[in-house]
Order: sequence, then structure tokens, then C-alpha cells
Amino acid sequence: MSLAFSEVWRDAGVDGGSKTHPTAMMVPVKGANLVMLTGASAQLQFKPDPHFTVTEITRGNKGAMQTAKREVPELAMRSKSEDAAGPFVLMPLFGEMMGELFAREMPGRKLDDALARATSTSTRLLLVEGKRRGLGRLTVKSGGSEATMQVWVRDSRSIQTSFHFVQDIGPDGKARPRSIWQAAAASQWIARLNDIYTPQTNINFNLHAAAPLPIPQTLPDRLALDQWLPLAIKARGGAAVNVFLVGNWIGDGNDPLGSFIKATKDIVVDDHKTHDDIITTIAHEIGHLLGASVSFGHPDPAEKGFLMTTLNWRRGAHIPQAYAQHFNPI
Repeated sequence: MSLAFSEVWRDAGVDGGSKTHPTAMMVPVKGANLVMLTGASAQLQFKPDPHFTVTEITRGNKGAMQTAKREVPELAMRSKSEDAAGPFVLMPLFGEMMGELFAREMPGRKLDDALARATSTSTRLLLVEGKRRGLGRLTVKSGGSEATMQVWVRDSRSIQTSFHFVQDIGPDGKARPRSIWQAAAASQWIARLNDIYTPQTNINFNLHAAAPLPIPQTLPDRLALDQWLPLAIKARGGAAVNVFLVGNWIGDGNDPLGSFIKATKDIVVDDHKTHDDIITTIAHEIGHLLGASVSFGHPDPAEKGFLMTTLNWRRGAHIPQAYAQHFNPI
């Protein structure tokens, strides 16, 4: 059995390797990440690299255990009420079904669970600590086998993000919300964006503002791109990322879920009835904003687990390091 690297948890900064994306991982500068090594047959030997250090984690290695617990974010299992919650109260049975589905598809990340998988001689859990920004290579030998993977050591990047809940003028002449969502949902969206982006790109989103945005006219029930652009909304308050909740969005006819508009560097999102569906759309469109110069091969039905090729949170929101390089360059 040959040596091979694999992810410890899904969408946590490790690429399994494919024809287009080599085996790689993201490690924060002055932070750490975990990777699993399979196929070991003897003591591990690591080739030094100035960008990082690597240590095998065992229950007897208390120093590495403490570092991992401190530096590698654990993600608790999300509660059924949070997973199923939408902008309104759902029927209890439907909410329970959605919660159970998400629990199966998106388990929590716990160090003890990872250690439980590394109980044999052939399977090892490695702690990689970032020291210097740049691209390094993790090379390990065990017996007569050798494995190598890219290690992208990235600085932290913070991005101010605002959510604008568009209102127009209703038949009674008063302001009416266009979206079923309200500003109170924004803090949860920020948390989920960081669940997706921080372990894979070392990007942290911060909530700059979440508030109604009145438009002093009546807008069409189904809002198209050519109807949105003339509004030329400028009141963004300095945020780098601006997400507009407009209700029923059809874009240019090919964007029923949401759009990144290059001309204004805005993200416009159609209404979705669950947090999971809307945050996947927002995260996808933010990827287009951060990497506006590339297409990411979107859409690509062969890569259903990639955030930038399809929109399917049940399969995952994976960001390969080649894509992360557009979002947070080293």
C-alpha cells in the first residue's frame, strides 16, 4: 500500500488530488491544519520546509494535541432547529426531516473523531503549522514509500460584508420588503461563510451592516438584470462585499439563483427558503466576486462538490487551492 494524503474533514482545506487539482492543503500563517496519511508502514520521516513544521499527533503527544485544539477550528454538529430554520416557522415534521438530512451530510469536526480514525500503524494524523507565507511541499517517507503534497501557507484576510434588504413602494404607497428574509439572518450567514471560507482560504468575513434599503419606486415582481442596473445604488457604506436581497430575481434569464454583477461588483440573490440554500448561493457568488478574472469552469457537472462549479451544499462546498489562490493570494 503506497503512502497517500487525504482530508480529515470535508471542505476543511485539503485537496484530495485529481487531474486538474494536485494534492494540496491550506495552512494559515501562525496557525495550523490537519491532514491524514494512509499507507504508512514504519516510522515517518519528514523533509524540512521553511514554510511550515509538521508533527504526528497521537494521544501521547500532548503538545501537538494542545496545539491542534487551539489552532484548528472544531465545528460542532449544527442543531436541527438551526439547520431547518428559514425566515419563517416551518412545520415541525419538515424541520425535523431537514435537520436529520443535514446531520447526515455535514457532520461536525472534532479532533477526537480524527484521532479515532488514526489508530492503526498505517493511518497517521499530521499537524501542519504555518510559519512563513508561500508555497511549500510536504514530503514524508515511511519504509520504502514517499508522498508529497503542496502546502499553501496563507496570511489571514478580513473582508467587510454588508447585506442590503431591498424595499420598494407597494400599492398602498408605503415601503414593502422585497425579500422574505430580514436583517437578523445576516449574523448566521456570516458564520456559515466563515465555516466555508476560513478553513480553505484563511478568509474571514465580518458583518459591516445589515439593514433595509428603500428604493423610492415600484419594482417589477420578477426583477431582471437590465431593470436593476439603472438603479445605480451607491450607498454601500464602505463594505468590500455587498449582497442585495431583492426577492424574485431572474437576472439575465440564466441566473435564477443569484448573480455577481461585474459592472457594479454587487451580488444579487434570489429568495431561498432555507439558510443552507441561500448561503450556498451567497458563498458561490462571493467566489465570483473575489476571483472575477476567472470562470472556474462553471458550470461543471463532474465537480458537484466544488463551490465554484455547482450549487449543491449537500455534496459540499469545496474550494481547491488553485481557486483559493484567486481569493487570497500568497
